[in-house]
Amino acid sequence: MNKKEILEFLELPDGANDREILNRLEDKLTYFKRLAESAPNDFLKKLHTGNIQKVNELRKSLGVTSAPTSHIAPPIRHSAPISISSQSGFIENQVKGPEFLAWLVRHTENQSTKPFGLQMGLNYVGRTEQSGPTILIENDPYVSRFHAIFEVSPGSPARFFVADASLMGKPSKNGVYINGQAQRISEKQQLFEGDTIQIGNTKLILRMNRENINNIVRQVEESEYMKTVVIDIF
Repeated sequence: MNKKEILEFLELPDGANDREILNRLEDKLTYFKRLAESAPNDFLKKLHTGNIQKVNELRKSLGVTSAPTSHIAPPIRHSAPISISSQSGFIENQVKGPEFLAWLVRHTENQSTKPFGLQMGLNYVGRTEQSGPTILIENDPYVSRFHAIFEVSPGSPARFFVADASLMGKPSKNGVYINGQAQRISEKQQLFEGDTIQIGNTKLILRMNRENINNIVRQVEESEYMKTVVIDIF
């Protein structure tokens, strides 16, 4: 693997230094070992074991021979909120800070589990920053620059919705899918705890912010993957 491929595998930016690469390698090794130990079937165990071998080969090529001493948690993106106008039935985002009411936890085969916080109001999803809190999905070629919107609506309890970017302009190229259903959504859909939302090839599980995020991530890691909707790119 060349350096670019290594950085993509480790989900690090192009400018990552050697220390950051080594730290992420230790993180990945611990992560894949835990997944292999708790894999619910032989296929997933073989998948995670292959990733362990890949990490060990990278560690060896970089001269790392000792066992990892600690686990470094995956980064959590804290997007700065910004007030935006209400459009297409969505409410206005009025929060003053990144108070997360729920998490979208990435649970996609051969990728690390990673949580993204959902704030009150609108939360954008895509490959580029939008005019409000944005969940960036940078390593999925099937994700549009602006792909989808998640809305958190106030109430007791709060309600959660998802819609394709078409509700606020140009539709995403490859659509949004819920719980493995083959039909892309065509209008705003309400979401519930445990729903899986597929955006491009990336699958995100909705989890309420009712307990420690490390516990939530661990529970998602140990759960089975939702089937992936095969996207027709032609």
